[in-house]
Amino acid sequence: TAERVDPAVLQAVMRTQKPAMTGDREKGYILSIPLLQRNRLLGIVHLETCAAEICAPSGVALIERIGAVASIALDTAHRHAELMEEDARRSQTENALRAARAELAQTSHLSLMGGLAASIAHEIGQPLASIVSHAGASIRWLRRSEPNIPE
Repeated sequence: TAERVDPAVLQAVMRTQKPAMTGDREKGYILSIPLLQRNRLLGIVHLETCAAEICAPSGVALIERIGAVASIALDTAHRHAELMEEDARRSQTENALRAARAELAQTSHLSLMGGLAASIAHEIGQPLASIVSHAGASIRWLRRSEPNIPE
């Protein structure tokens, strides 16, 4: 928060991407270490009231190395989360594709059955229509006032 860490220090660490130390011996030091991955700022670690050993140059170098490891861990966690999201999207897409294929197979099956039913109806309908037509002609010939039996 602004009460604990000076916003100007945050801006300086963000701009320079270098550690910064503020405070004094009485109030304590605050060490701000940037977390970088491929020259990209991932975050800033603030060590409040750091001891004199840590605020010494060798301690700062050690904290920077720890920050580098933390940066790698954060980047790895971020990439893992992205891969998990991508895997979930891929899984959803595969499920949708599987459902679409099943629906297509069912539609194709129903279309084939409809075509087969129409073909059977046509094959049965043709001879029946011929029979009805011949029967109708026969009945008309027989109903004449003088039926033509040989015809």
